[in-house]
Amino acid sequence: MKKVVGILVVVAALAGCYPRAEWNTNKIAMLEKKVFEDAKNKVIDSAGVMSLLNAYETYAAENPKTPKAAEYLYKAADFYRALGKPLRGVALYQKIYENFPEKRSTALFLQGFVFENEVGNLDNAQLKYHQFLKEFPNDPLAN
Repeated sequence: MKKVVGILVVVAALAGCYPRAEWNTNKIAMLEKKVFEDAKNKVIDSAGVMSLLNAYETYAAENPKTPKAAEYLYKAADFYRALGKPLRGVALYQKIYENFPEKRSTALFLQGFVFENEVGNLDNAQLKYHQFLKEFPNDPLAN
């Protein structure tokens, strides 16, 4: 019993020394590797994909101001779009727009693009594109 308690204390101490964000990026890398290897073999593991999406969004929620958070939200949005859930992608682009000033232009443009080309909602697409042109007239995507 003392041995088990000693091991648990060591494990807890080591876990405290290993930053959670780093732990999560390693977990995400492992999940990505599995999902992409499965895709190369033409296998779709729905549970694996959902675990990866959950890991992306959890990381972003727990580390909201890190560059990795924006990267993971973009990846999650792309996955949702590929899974036929474009509105979930738009919601994540909106989250990027609201929380990452350096990524605002692309996130806003992509909302318009998804509304136009994947949702078929031209009214919302036009609103997003007009907002984009107003806020970012000199952005390369504005041409």
